[in-house]
Amino acid sequence: MEKITDYTQSVCQDGTGFWTGDTIGNHQSTSRDNDKLVNIYSNGLVEPRDVIEVKTYCFVDSTRYPFETETCTLNFAAQQLDNEEQVLSIGLPANFLKLYKSDGEWDISKPDKIKTFTTIENINGRNFSAVILLIEMDRRQTYYVWRFLFPTITMTLINIVTFFIPVTSGAKVTLSTFVLFVLTGIIEIFNESLPSSSDKISYFGSLLWYLLAISGLVLIVNVIITVIFKCGTCERLCAIWNCEKKGNNTNEDCPTSSSAKKGKLRTKRNYEPLQENIAKEGDADERQSLKLGTLCFQRQLQSKSGRVWIPSEQDGV
Repeated sequence: MEKITDYTQSVCQDGTGFWTGDTIGNHQSTSRDNDKLVNIYSNGLVEPRDVIEVKTYCFVDSTRYPFETETCTLNFAAQQLDNEEQVLSIGLPANFLKLYKSDGEWDISKPDKIKTFTTIENINGRNFSAVILLIEMDRRQTYYVWRFLFPTITMTLINIVTFFIPVTSGAKVTLSTFVLFVLTGIIEIFNESLPSSSDKISYFGSLLWYLLAISGLVLIVNVIITVIFKCGTCERLCAIWNCEKKGNNTNEDCPTSSSAKKGKLRTKRNYEPLQENIAKEGDADERQSLKLGTLCFQRQLQSKSGRVWIPSEQDGV
């Protein structure tokens, strides 16, 4: 009891004999302290104070999941008695942040993350007192960074590295396939961890799907590169390009020369003559030597008889 000069300003006593109103929660569980005290002021104002514990839920916007900040809004409004008969106010203890216990996923980092507003709501032409409580919560991100972000960055870097691996190592296709399977597993785990109360698409989830599509394209490109290398097409195209660049299109060693088009083609490795072409060239050399032998023999015979013989095309020379 407080006294100012000769009269009593306020009296604090048990509220069992006073009407104090009830606290009713919609879609939430509310518990209250039954040992309630009231303040009675000299002007006739009765001030009851309810210490309540509210268990409720808030809808989650998953567009920025799992790196988002959510704002949970709690509305408390008076009923039956208008704002002239009943006025609501809300107060938080000075150490309320120390009393806060996180569930391990959400965190309230600063005292200014909780804000209160007192307003008036008009319902059916009557004004009622209302209190709005805004709670800004941050999702704890360390767990999700190690579970999703770091593996995704690692797989993306490995995907880039596959282009610099030599084809002869045989690891291009294997590594690309590994990255594709790992990203598929990450997407499956990510979808299972999405909040069930939200129907929006996560930006990070969309990024994972894009990376999966890119990994599939990288795998296809690496397969094509490996097949081209093993078939020798790459070496042949490079040789043709070099010949055309140097202007050696008439050189027999060039795959685009006229002799190469007639059949004197080289192998895909060292461009060595084919066995069939070697046999044909050997037969041609042997026939040429036989013709020269016949010519020399005929010249010797004609020189002994004293006459000069000139071979013609009909002689086969």
